[in-house]
Amino acid sequence: VEGFQLSNLDIPAIVPREVECSSLASGALSVATFTMSEQKNTSEAFDRLYLYNVSSTATGFFRLCLKYGSFDDEGFVEVGIVSVRAACSHPKVLVDGACVVSCPPSRVPVAGECIPDLEAKRPLERFGLQSQLVSFRMRHSTALENRLFEKEESDPDRRYFVYRLGYELARVLDAAATRFAVATLTDATVTKGDTIVAEDAALMANVIFKPEVSEALGMAAELHIDEATG
Repeated sequence: VEGFQLSNLDIPAIVPREVECSSLASGALSVATFTMSEQKNTSEAFDRLYLYNVSSTATGFFRLCLKYGSFDDEGFVEVGIVSVRAACSHPKVLVDGACVVSCPPSRVPVAGECIPDLEAKRPLERFGLQSQLVSFRMRHSTALENRLFEKEESDPDRRYFVYRLGYELARVLDAAATRFAVATLTDATVTKGDTIVAEDAALMANVIFKPEVSEALGMAAELHIDEATG
């Protein structure tokens, strides 16, 4: 810990990041996952405080708080953030005790450990059950050669391309094909002046992702309406 007028009487504390240091009472405090030696030393200039044998059984980010021992009437103040990473060699991450290359789709890496993605699990109501427009830039030689983006929606080749795109999205995302609707097809080829760069020839598909409303949610809504109306 770097500062000024530091001493061995100073009391460190490590708490979850959502806990404010100012809310701590007097006394040495730390989360149960942390252990540290009672031994502390300061530098000759008293501008550094050394803590020893600090270890944790949990990963994540924590607040490092300090109470100046020479000021009994003062509370804890924040002096830094502690980052505890999983014991996996970079760039691997920890999943259920095993080091792997990447996190599963339902988890995100935090301090080297894959934790549940709470944003991905938010209730659909928070999105207002609204559809989302997603754009895909793709290199599809047949679609580009036939210039499907210029054809009518009733064109057989375009209709088959749209069907296959919806089918592949449903297969990859493990969802019903009816949840995807291709809104438009446009030319996304990159040109330099009047010259078309072959490797930059591409097609842009704008796809509407429809929300999945479960039967249970619908039944709950009907029950709420019935109760409200008597």
